[in-house]
Amino acid sequence: MGQIGAASLINAQGDKFAKSHSSRPDFDGAKARWLAVVVAWITIVFLSSSNLAAKIADSVFYYVVVRGIETTWGHPPSWLRFGAEKGVHIFLFLVLGFLLVSYCQKTGHPRAGYAVAAGVLIAMSSEALQALVPGRDPNMRDVVINCTGVSIGAVACVWRAQP
Repeated sequence: MGQIGAASLINAQGDKFAKSHSSRPDFDGAKARWLAVVVAWITIVFLSSSNLAAKIADSVFYYVVVRGIETTWGHPPSWLRFGAEKGVHIFLFLVLGFLLVSYCQKTGHPRAGYAVAAGVLIAMSSEALQALVPGRDPNMRDVVINCTGVSIGAVACVWRAQP
């Protein structure tokens, strides 16, 4: 059997397996790919709570912002670091909110409230996880910032979907 024949046989077998083992007949490959993207982003969000992520963020901040500003204007103000750190929170959770709403829309659950609720739960879990990581501290302010990011992402997704 040639490579093309083997590939189409594998593809046909995979489709047959997916159809026979799916608990929902309307759950197709596109929805599975969206779910994989959402799960991958949630993994990134949780990994951002680790010490390694904090070290990487500090290094990037130092080399990009501090060294660039020091050579131009002198020592950077403290609010700049705060803004950079919280900007990362907003970005991570804005994307999460957008992806969760997109996934809900793709799977036939157009209510953004479910996605926002899931995002809020993930935001709280991410901060709670920091209590288990030495050198990290959970902060209620970060939960509020994370939830704001989820809400902005959800609103952006709903707004994008409007005709």
